[in-house]
Amino acid sequence: MGDAPSPGPGYSVKFSGWNAYAHIDVGTSWSFNDSLYVGAAGYFFRQVSPDTGGSARLGDFRSQVAGAGPQIGWSLQLGGIATDFNVRGYKEFAAQNRPEGWNAWLTFAISPKAPETAPAAIPTYHK
Repeated sequence: MGDAPSPGPGYSVKFSGWNAYAHIDVGTSWSFNDSLYVGAAGYFFRQVSPDTGGSARLGDFRSQVAGAGPQIGWSLQLGGIATDFNVRGYKEFAAQNRPEGWNAWLTFAISPKAPETAPAAIPTYHK
């Protein structure tokens, strides 16, 4: 892709590729009613390709981390639109070549209401 401008003598940054990674999210929940649910969530992340470029002088430096924790969510209808709010907190562990700690995610999802279908007509047979 090219060299970045050099901020001083003997220094340059080279961009030469992308990093590939594997990531999986899992979760389970229990519903109290039609709108409120609680449960557990987790994830695993692993960098599967080595770091590249001018800054990869310390080796391939592949990273990984896993996280697990609670989640709570609310599902409701807003003006005919299905809406979901979800909060997840993760305690990270099994970190390699990256920091480890707590993080939280707030997600918001909307989708149109499913179309209502008319009941199927019962076929009429005449003799």
